[in-house]
Amino acid sequence: MKQHHSNIKRKGRTLLLMDVALLLLVGIIAQQLHAKTGDTGATATASTYATITIPPALEISDNRDAVIETILQKASEALIDRGLETETSRFNLAPRWVPNRIAQLQPGQIRSVTPKTGDIREYTLFDVLTPSGIVEIQLQITLTRKIPVASTRLISGSQPETSQFVMEWVDVTRLQHDYVTEMHQLDGMQLRRTLLAGQPVRQSDIWTPPAVAAGDVVTLVFATEFMQITIPATARQDGQTGDVIRIYSSETRKTYLAEVNGPGEVLWKQTL
Repeated sequence: MKQHHSNIKRKGRTLLLMDVALLLLVGIIAQQLHAKTGDTGATATASTYATITIPPALEISDNRDAVIETILQKASEALIDRGLETETSRFNLAPRWVPNRIAQLQPGQIRSVTPKTGDIREYTLFDVLTPSGIVEIQLQITLTRKIPVASTRLISGSQPETSQFVMEWVDVTRLQHDYVTEMHQLDGMQLRRTLLAGQPVRQSDIWTPPAVAAGDVVTLVFATEFMQITIPATARQDGQTGDVIRIYSSETRKTYLAEVNGPGEVLWKQTL
């Protein structure tokens, strides 16, 4: 009987400890809920607290990435339609400025992305068509082209040969289209400045030297159906073949207009 009574006491103490532990647990939970709700008086339940598993900011960030990816894809398609990508030309896109409200859209809501103007620059404005209207964004465009670059150092004043160049992919984003794109554009040209190996050729780096330059001694030809007379003269102007320039002859002490027929030779047109 004593042993049975001892067991009852032991069980009683155990139940009391369990009750105390339960009360402490409830108190801890209440404190946690109070810390979450603050002093606003709002009621928070354990079930409500348990459903918050992904921060809303993370959901928006993930959605924004998907929207921007869709925008870049559609912008690329628009630029390809404009001929920006060929066998010798290509481009890369990156977001430069995208409004925050884009993050509230779904990728399927991006209907089209088109450049605002026909002028494609490093930083270009695009119109994004959405169900609620047009949203303006700015994308960064990097352009590369396969163009001639010097394979060796070339001196200013020299006439370059195509064998001195190789075709390579070059970032031309900031060259503003002032560059030679084909080897044949170098034929008959002269360099205005020295080029280093690996440098592309700008249009401003080359020029066509005149067939006759001012100060050159030329042969002035008077030609008729029955005779031809030639006298030495001095060119007063630069001229390409076919140009009409002024020349002066010290033998006749007269000035003439003559057509450049080639290097060192001009054809009389008029006596001034």
